[in-house]
Amino acid sequence: MYQDRSIKTYFPVSDQAANASSRQTGGQKRDSPGQCPASPTKQPKRKSQEVAVDPVTVDILPPTASFDSTTSRRLSDIFDAPMGMAEPSTAETTLLEDDEKEESQDYFPIEQAREFLQDPSLSRSLDLLGSHTSSPAPSFLGKARSTFDPVKSNLPSNLSFEAVYEIQSLALSWGIKSSAVFKALEPLCGSKINDSSARWNAIKSISKDRQPHNLTDSSSWAPKKEEWQSVYLSATLDWAAPSAGELFRLQLNGPVIDRTCRFHRYLGGTRYLTLNVPPLDKKSIPWELRGIGINKFSTQPETRDITLKDFLDWHLCWNQNLGSSDLKLFARLKLGLSKTIPTVVLNQDEFVEVDDRYGSDGQTVMNDGCAMMSFELGNEIRKMLGLAEIPAVFQGRISGAKGVWIVDRWHSMPDTGRRFSIQVNPSQLKVKPHPRHREACDLQRTFEVSAWSHSTGAAAINSQFITVLNDRGVPSVVLKTRLEDSFKTYYDELLQAQEDPRLIRAWLQTFHHVVRDNEIKVIGALPENKVERMHMLLDAGFQPAECTFLHDLIRQTMCWYSSSYIEKMKIPVPQSAYVYCVPDLCGVLEEGEIHLGFTVPWNDPVKGISGSFVTGCDGLVGRNPANLPSDIQRVRFRFEPRLSDCRDVVFFSTKGKVPLASLLSGGDYDGDGVWVCWDQDMVTQFQNYGPGPPNDITPQECGLINRSRPLDSIFPQGTVGTAEIHNFMEGCLRFNMAYSYLGKCTNTHQMLVYRDSLKRGGRAALQSKEAIRLAALASFLVDASKQGYELSSESWIAIKHETCGKAPLEPPPFKKTGREGDSCAFNTANIVDYLRFGVAQKEKDRILTDWANRKPQPSQDRSLIQPFDRLWKLTECQRPHGTGTGADSVLREILVALKSEIRDIVEDWRRGSQRSDNFESTSYRRRLAAAAEAFAAIQPLQARDDDPTASAAQHYFYQMVALVDGFWDQVKASCFYAQYFIFNEQLVFNVAGNRLCQIKASSLGDTRTMTTSMYSVLKVDSKSLKRQLGSGVDDDDNDLGMSNTTFASEATRGSQYF
Repeated sequence: MYQDRSIKTYFPVSDQAANASSRQTGGQKRDSPGQCPASPTKQPKRKSQEVAVDPVTVDILPPTASFDSTTSRRLSDIFDAPMGMAEPSTAETTLLEDDEKEESQDYFPIEQAREFLQDPSLSRSLDLLGSHTSSPAPSFLGKARSTFDPVKSNLPSNLSFEAVYEIQSLALSWGIKSSAVFKALEPLCGSKINDSSARWNAIKSISKDRQPHNLTDSSSWAPKKEEWQSVYLSATLDWAAPSAGELFRLQLNGPVIDRTCRFHRYLGGTRYLTLNVPPLDKKSIPWELRGIGINKFSTQPETRDITLKDFLDWHLCWNQNLGSSDLKLFARLKLGLSKTIPTVVLNQDEFVEVDDRYGSDGQTVMNDGCAMMSFELGNEIRKMLGLAEIPAVFQGRISGAKGVWIVDRWHSMPDTGRRFSIQVNPSQLKVKPHPRHREACDLQRTFEVSAWSHSTGAAAINSQFITVLNDRGVPSVVLKTRLEDSFKTYYDELLQAQEDPRLIRAWLQTFHHVVRDNEIKVIGALPENKVERMHMLLDAGFQPAECTFLHDLIRQTMCWYSSSYIEKMKIPVPQSAYVYCVPDLCGVLEEGEIHLGFTVPWNDPVKGISGSFVTGCDGLVGRNPANLPSDIQRVRFRFEPRLSDCRDVVFFSTKGKVPLASLLSGGDYDGDGVWVCWDQDMVTQFQNYGPGPPNDITPQECGLINRSRPLDSIFPQGTVGTAEIHNFMEGCLRFNMAYSYLGKCTNTHQMLVYRDSLKRGGRAALQSKEAIRLAALASFLVDASKQGYELSSESWIAIKHETCGKAPLEPPPFKKTGREGDSCAFNTANIVDYLRFGVAQKEKDRILTDWANRKPQPSQDRSLIQPFDRLWKLTECQRPHGTGTGADSVLREILVALKSEIRDIVEDWRRGSQRSDNFESTSYRRRLAAAAEAFAAIQPLQARDDDPTASAAQHYFYQMVALVDGFWDQVKASCFYAQYFIFNEQLVFNVAGNRLCQIKASSLGDTRTMTTSMYSVLKVDSKSLKRQLGSGVDDDDNDLGMSNTTFASEATRGSQYF
């Protein structure tokens, strides 16, 4: 999928700012004796989606510009532009000049003009040429510097880091001075302005009627130490509007809690700021733009600075890696920025140095990126992660190595004192030396877990897999059947569950599972997440057959589910899974054989078969991205007892000349996931692509130029000094900020294959030499930042013309989304078009229409009306001859006043309503939050001082409000429901739904009170639920029988599952 390159620059806040918060992030102490060197003030590169420019890079640039932390008497300044910087060079306009010199339309066709106009350097040149400026014109650098002017201010030195950060963020969002924000907050916070909760309440108060901001509540500054979390800070540069007179618009984003990385554990999360920069072309951005220093936020305890050279040497070991290239070593910086969970600290002698395993040719590595760890080490890691069982593999990083480690269940590892040992082979080692020979601190000898194998359930195939499967012989009718089966299973289970809230809960858990945090975000009175809203209503006892609000929520969820499958074009295949691929280090599988087992038995609900292993049949394996016809391979399943204890991974043979993983989109074993399928309806008609991957196509044939430089040319005679580091980092940053054609190449390949599929009856489009050449180029571009491949706009246009011709390519209809996709023309000759528009769209319409026909007629729920209705009837029954005097008049005045205040809220809502309102829009949510806040603020009308009734102030209603917790809230909610259920049921539930749920649950009998943190860990036990509902299934016996059953029938064509 194409995504524009986004450049992220990480740079550290000064040491004084680093410790502004008294919390220690990531559970690590800073400057601990005997642990690590003193914390430096800068940090390396993180690669964002495509390119990241690193935290520490800021100090490695030429002397004219620096990102160094600087001392300032203005303790609250965030940014400060350095002085004395050289003027930038003019933005290049070569492409434009070429266009003006040549008037021949044949020489410069429209399609080529479009490509040039999309080139970043030209568009930037046009922007600069088209601006109205006086003489002399402001420099590019001057405009860039002015972006940071608004953050300069004078704030009190006693403010905490968090307070200053939030004040500056609000000031930038609202376009005012930070001092003005502070003056607005100070009266509301007083001496508690450094308290995050008090400050957040004040921020909410002053944010009313202002533009939205990016800050979140106070919990964003509180990472959970036990979950190894850290605070991530970021800022975003957007291109400013032409009328603004500036180049960029700066925004400080709210803090985000996420897993820690090695650098955060070394320094602390608040030491770094990620700068998100718009897509830039390396040729048009002067390097003087990097001259932005960061001043300290507040006075903090001293920490010892170290030089950038020492910091990078701590991570990269300069002298040991001078044989590498600059861009490859630069890419290794992200080892320190991978978000991981730190676990066991190993001793130096617990590392085992082993060789890679080679194929029969003696040259090809067959276990690239994979090795083993001892069983005892795997068990200790399991305990630290809180897992119930030891996974088959862990994906992680340690020292200069990364990859996957298989837990040694054969107890073949060498014995040590703790029986902890871990292998590291050359293909895993990205930064030398081998950890067994490296004197390193605890952080670098910590096994950092990024993921582990686990049960994943059935997998789904995407449009790329669908295209390859159809190209290799799988009939469209088979794919059509799988797609129809998925809709049928989804909707039939809902229909079976609609009469029982517990069954609907189980249905939601199966098809709409949500990952819960300890806190469930709420908007108005109900959870923000749509599925959690349904959970809340179902838990209270509401049913879709009676509650139209719940019925509509289910319909919206069904629509989203169906649309996501249609627009992303995914087809669930019950007899398939997405698992890690690992090499058979035991050497028991023959070439072309694989072994697969599961901890949780797989199940095909349509065919009614299940099992824990697959053996005795052929299968398919594939990997994304699947641009080539060889990216899915037909293999043979074989059950191997020696591998049976390692489940939820697929073992590939290590025999032969070429590893199977490399045939699948150039994969390896350092953490690649693969799709594995044993559905015989798909397998038996699949034929492998004979020619295999296009290994004969070279990068040069695709127009790529290698820009890598040997490190010994940058560090002559091994000299690693400040100037050499500047040279190294500047070159790497320039390269990584270049525009990437990966997205364009992938999209062009897809459009070419689509066009050719219509010409060739839907087959063989992937096999054309043009499509294969574009696919090869895309595979080179994936690793371009590491290998140093550069593709110029001229080369891209040339290769596109050679492969696609000069006529413009149209995007495939199946790629269109929303209303555009619903109404576009399509071609049934293309398999993906046919499945999306000819099958999936019809199935979506069918189930949504049927569900809409089942919608109940709007009718009031008597249990929700009762609290208010009971009180209102009391006023009518007790009124003596309608005189309006006495105790009943007090109650009536209270209820009439309540109705009046609710009416005001509804009128305000009606006045602000817009035709485009929907729950996902920011404006709707703001209005909803305001309505809920106004509703919560309604209090009972107080008795008048001149009331002639002496007992008015002691009326029993006031006593009920004082004595019964939640009494008044339930009366309000009941009144709101009774008065406006017909007018706007959605508004009623969104504003008062939590209290309506309390009323509903209480009306049905006994209830149980539960905290949110306890609720977040609950899930439906489907087996127990079936027993309660009298299904007659003895689950224990069924499980035992299923685990020892072998299925062999005509339907499975002799396959064995057990």
